[in-house]
Amino acid sequence: MAIAVVQGSSRQNGHTAKIIDELSKHISIQKYDLLDYNISQYDYHNNNAGDDFIPLMEEVIEKHSQLIFATPIYWYTMSGIMKRFLDRWTDLVTIRKDLGRSMQGMRMSVLSCGSDDDLPSGFFAPFSLTAGYMDMVYLSEVHVWVDGVQLEEQVKHRLETFAKSLRDV
Repeated sequence: MAIAVVQGSSRQNGHTAKIIDELSKHISIQKYDLLDYNISQYDYHNNNAGDDFIPLMEEVIEKHSQLIFATPIYWYTMSGIMKRFLDRWTDLVTIRKDLGRSMQGMRMSVLSCGSDDDLPSGFFAPFSLTAGYMDMVYLSEVHVWVDGVQLEEQVKHRLETFAKSLRDV
C-alpha cells in the first residue's frame, strides 16, 4: 500500500524532515515537500488554476492509497503552508470534483512535530474533520518532538508504533 507524506514546514531540512526520515526507517513512503511546489492560496475565482496544486493532487491520488500530513506546530496549529494546502482542497469539491471523489476511502493520518511533548487541544481536528468530509478513512495521528540533535527513545518508539499502525491496515 503506497504511502505519501506531505511535508508542510518552513524548513526543508528541519525537525519535521528529521522525523519523516526516522519514520521512513519503518515504512516505505514517498515524501512531497510543499516548499517544492507553487501552491497559491484558495481563490473563489480560480485565478490560481495554473499553479502546482492540481498536478500535485493528481499524482498523489494516482500513486497512493494512504496520505500522511506532516507538519510542525506553529503558534498552536499547523504550519501556514499546510493550512494553504488544506484550504486548496476546496478545489477538489468544486472545480475538480472528480479528483475529490476519487479520494473516497483513501486513508489519512497526521504526524505533528513540536519542540516538546505538549500538544495543543484540538490540534488534529481540522485533519480528521476534513477526512470525514472527503469520505476518507482517518487512521491515526502521532505527536513527536525534537529537543536537541538526537531523537529521544520515546520519540523513536512513538514513530515505530505509528508506522506499525499504518502497516497493519
